[in-house]
Amino acid sequence: MTVAQKQYISELKKGSIVKSCFAVKKKEMREFKDKPQQYLSLEVGDKTGFMDAVAWENANFYTTLFEEGDVVWINGRAGEYRGKIQLTIDSISKHTEYKLNDFLPQTDKDIEEMTAHLFKVIEGINNPYLKKLLKSFVNDADFLSRFKQAPAARSVHHAYIGGLLEHTCELLKMCGVVCETYPQIDRELLLTGAILHDIGKIDELRYSLCVDYTDEGELIGHIVIGEQMVSQRIETIEDFPSSLRINLLHMILSHHGEYAFGSPKRPKTLEACALHHADNLSAQVKRFIQIIEQKTDPSSNWTAYNGLLGRRLYVHDADFSK
Repeated sequence: MTVAQKQYISELKKGSIVKSCFAVKKKEMREFKDKPQQYLSLEVGDKTGFMDAVAWENANFYTTLFEEGDVVWINGRAGEYRGKIQLTIDSISKHTEYKLNDFLPQTDKDIEEMTAHLFKVIEGINNPYLKKLLKSFVNDADFLSRFKQAPAARSVHHAYIGGLLEHTCELLKMCGVVCETYPQIDRELLLTGAILHDIGKIDELRYSLCVDYTDEGELIGHIVIGEQMVSQRIETIEDFPSSLRINLLHMILSHHGEYAFGSPKRPKTLEACALHHADNLSAQVKRFIQIIEQKTDPSSNWTAYNGLLGRRLYVHDADFSK
């Protein structure tokens, strides 16, 4: 079988015979509940999504053949477990002849157009300290290259090449509307926060065959990493106002909104409040879109059950005149 015959996860249905390659995101040996043996549990994926896969037999042998992050060839059968497609493995082996673009998805937006929009927003900033800070980042070729390519998350939203830039541009549009609605908000501070709030993700996430956390991402996280990056740049700008520094750093540290969601601080300023809700709106709407796009049963208006959301999503006909 050649690489051209790749079967994508989005194409698999209950009963599908599977003979294809997939990237291994998670690998774990687990105990059976009713007998003293182990089975192999995997999360495998490609650019269209991820699914669980299990090898009930020969687990001790199969686990020696590959590691997390490898591409494997699987012969098996697609079934259903808890409303989601699950792959039962008949045989599995490490695979080396594959196309990288089969595994890591990319934004469907034009990266250079989004970059141009980012630069246009920065040019429109009048505060000299904020403009100098923003330009210190985007004029750094290494930073800009990484920022343009980085995903915005491991899996929940914008988890693809260019996802961070796309997410940032969505926030800039939302924040522009928010500022027109609420003129009490400092527009330039909010736009600066929108651009810088997630820059720590360029060090939090790594990506090749799939998106995962770096050691720094696991141990520190993008919020603290981003605050450190911005603090270090501010130190290079002479006479940067202390109050402006504190307000900007607060926005970065509070943009997840609640302690339970990993936010070191909760929003305590207008700009921090606006940034948090714009950030969450972009993330959650994109999350719903991605789940809906992965719906595999054309005969149903419902997606598969999503464990993180704790529910299925209803997909309505866009034409309500029918």
